[in-house]
Amino acid sequence: MVSAYVVLNEGSKSRLFKVLGEADAPKVTELDAATTVDLGRFRRELADDLEPVLAEIRARGGSSGISVPKPEWVTGVVERYLK
Repeated sequence: MVSAYVVLNEGSKSRLFKVLGEADAPKVTELDAATTVDLGRFRRELADDLEPVLAEIRARGGSSGISVPKPEWVTGVVERYLK
């Protein structure tokens, strides 16, 4: 499972994307241009997105944790979406 935000800067214009879903086929959504970049809120949303998967793993007796994906991987997902 992956949950991430990506900011794409195009000169004086920036675009914000959310990447969410199974790691082998995440979905990309472009956020509204008026979205305020609030890192605290984004961190809470990421934790909320991932918690159900972590709880499921723990319920089956497994160990779970969160890691940060490589920026190149996440930006690659957005680049493929834009093509």
